[in-house]
Amino acid sequence: MMLLSDCHCQSTFIDTSHRSFVIQTVHTMRKKWLRGKFLLMTLMLLCACSPRFNWREFHSNEAPYSILMPGKPSSLSKDVQLGGLNLTMHMDAVEVSDLNFAVGSVKLNDPGQAWLVREAMKAGLINNIHGHITKDSHMPDAVIEISGKARDGTTLNMAVRLIIQGPRVYQILVLGPESRLQPEIVETFMTSFHAN
Repeated sequence: MMLLSDCHCQSTFIDTSHRSFVIQTVHTMRKKWLRGKFLLMTLMLLCACSPRFNWREFHSNEAPYSILMPGKPSSLSKDVQLGGLNLTMHMDAVEVSDLNFAVGSVKLNDPGQAWLVREAMKAGLINNIHGHITKDSHMPDAVIEISGKARDGTTLNMAVRLIIQGPRVYQILVLGPESRLQPEIVETFMTSFHAN
């Protein structure tokens, strides 16, 4: 009888010990998961706020807009044909960490042709990287995502907004390797654009 009782106690002790072990293991896993989640969030913030992205407010000399640029942009103007119209495109752009950030603008004599020019810009951007649209909400100022290829065959992703403001059409874009084009960077750049 005593032997049976001892076995029962031993069994209870093993069950209690096992339960304690399971609780401790779950607690340890939860701490590791929270620590991992915290580390991931910290890395994402550091990436967006990294010193390599020296965000600064930029005001264009050629078009009435402001935007946060991750470095000091260069400016250039060139004649282009969009939607059958001969226009001058002004571009402000900077490259940081294999990512190209750019704002292009054209001024139209006839604002009624703005949608035609916007669609021609969109088609040109897609063709430039031999790409296809991966996300388009079909909302006028929403971000459009495009995937394509660089000349060397590497995958490129582009996020672009095409905005009509009065007689001007703007293209705001970020272009780079798929691994570097992170949502936080795109959002910082895109949401900071203001046409004046």
